[in-house]
Amino acid sequence: MPKRFTLRLQFQGEDEDLFIEVREGQSDRLAETLKMCSKSGSCGTFATFEALSGDTFALNLDYLQLVRFLWDAAPGPSDLLVSDKPVRIKFYGKPEVIESASEPEDAFAFFHDLSLGEDQFVPLLDEDGELMAVVTAQVVWASAPTLMLQEVMRDWPD
Repeated sequence: MPKRFTLRLQFQGEDEDLFIEVREGQSDRLAETLKMCSKSGSCGTFATFEALSGDTFALNLDYLQLVRFLWDAAPGPSDLLVSDKPVRIKFYGKPEVIESASEPEDAFAFFHDLSLGEDQFVPLLDEDGELMAVVTAQVVWASAPTLMLQEVMRDWPD
């Protein structure tokens, strides 16, 4: 039976910690990413992983202050849940989470651009379908349904 972990994430400028349940492999992946960042002194801006909620998260490592890898002895679900949440973005210094009703291809492109860390501004549609230019350096975290991103990734050109 796979172990479950709860990641307790503390970010600069945020009053509340973010709690995300993950499988052991995703927890290990984040721990290894942070270890490699420490050794190299550079790792890009965002780390991504899948949560048991059915969402994929992208964390801005520039704002990350602390990760607690909390082990949960309870048996985990047989598979990821399917999330029906919109794309969500938490900006530095803003209490509310912005939601986007983006098409799956646009959401995948947004996460892809975040993970590359090359663009200062990344386009995304808001809940009204209007274009936003997201300043990537101000994104603390973002999430989107994992299944939606995986379906687009299968057909995404390299």
